[in-house]
Amino acid sequence: MVDSADAQSFLKTLAEKIAETPTQPMLTTGIRDAYRAAVDALVQHGAKVVASGSGTDPARPTLLSAPASALLKDLALAEECFGPGSCVFVADNTQQMLDVTAKLGGQLTATVWATDGDLAANPELVPAISKKVGRVVFNSVPTGVLVCDSMQHGGPFPASTDARFTSVGTAAFDRFVRPVCYQGMPVALQPLEIRDENPLGIMRVVNGVRTRSAVDNDSSKRQRTS
Repeated sequence: MVDSADAQSFLKTLAEKIAETPTQPMLTTGIRDAYRAAVDALVQHGAKVVASGSGTDPARPTLLSAPASALLKDLALAEECFGPGSCVFVADNTQQMLDVTAKLGGQLTATVWATDGDLAANPELVPAISKKVGRVVFNSVPTGVLVCDSMQHGGPFPASTDARFTSVGTAAFDRFVRPVCYQGMPVALQPLEIRDENPLGIMRVVNGVRTRSAVDNDSSKRQRTS
């Protein structure tokens, strides 16, 4: 976020909330130790601990902060920290925030916390972020991966090996298939899935329309050749 009186007030309030947050057990000791090692690595690269949960448990919540200029010089500060840890990077201005975005590696999601006025004042931000992620979320945490036609759960490398595909949603089928076109194929050789009468009763796309109906062969031919 860009530095300002409001930004500092937000950071102060966030620190107070983190300090009040109790530590919860993590799934395994390996995950816990990896989380603590990730937090320690951020500190070693210059991030400052602003607040942490009470107690000495390695899994305690931790809030860190660093200047955005430090991230531009050392991308180790952008490494994932899996667990209840967050690092706030404070930018000098909007351009520096955009410079940070350009340096980031591929991600599954990015959340933009902003008012309508913020978005209007920073029109370049969302297009810049969209180049780095598979899903842009506004004013909400990036959970709720709904299985639907529009879902994209993937992203530029290293978030995924091929950003053209999604691992959640109806389009996920594309990861496991190779398109084949059967043109003028005799009915006896056709797979049941593509026969005009649709004996399996499955949803298909016929002339651009999703339908379970059988294909009227005569009208279909007329439409295809029109």
